[in-house]
Amino acid sequence: MGDYEVIKVIYVAERLVNIVAKKGVLMRSDLIGKIEKAHRYAGERDRITIRDFNVNFRGDHGTYATSYYGEEWHCACNFFAKWETCSHVMALQKILGNMLPEEARSSFE
Repeated sequence: MGDYEVIKVIYVAERLVNIVAKKGVLMRSDLIGKIEKAHRYAGERDRITIRDFNVNFRGDHGTYATSYYGEEWHCACNFFAKWETCSHVMALQKILGNMLPEEARSSFE
């Protein structure tokens, strides 16, 4: 490879590095390691226990504030007011499964 070709390769490489850096694609190795760890953690749901949370659950007849707080479920729907459970709570129990504390899991499975 002649001097011209070497200079051309270096020029192209420098341009690629600048383009990648400007687009934020170039990452430090420590950040790459954290991203890989996050992917691994995402597949290991037994690492997570949800203690408290609030969601807006869009049901068939409206959107309801549904939450788990202080070891108790709450939902703004009319059915929950009478039965202390509802389809919104049961759906969240099914979705979150073992990520919930034992006392928050469904007894209807």
